[in-house]
Amino acid sequence: MISATLTNLGNHLRQAAARRAYADVERITVTVRAVADEEARALPAGHPGLAEIASWLKELYKQAEILVRIGRAAQACELRRITFLQRYLPSVDRRAARVKLAL
Repeated sequence: MISATLTNLGNHLRQAAARRAYADVERITVTVRAVADEEARALPAGHPGLAEIASWLKELYKQAEILVRIGRAAQACELRRITFLQRYLPSVDRRAARVKLAL
């Protein structure tokens, strides 16, 4: 059985990945691994809970990876869009930067 702590951390990991908070994703991933490792060590060898924890971690990391990839693809698309739109912005008048007012 997956503990409430792991479930809560898994939800936080998915939320961080969805909001593109990559530093939080890294931090939470390390925390999830440490908590899962601690819970797995508490179980005796061959306990069915070990396989359940491993399966849950695999699924969680797969979901988080997908969310991170989607976020990065969306960011790349936004950057391409910005570059495209900058073509249509009025160009900066370089002469205005050199003009000095003599008062």
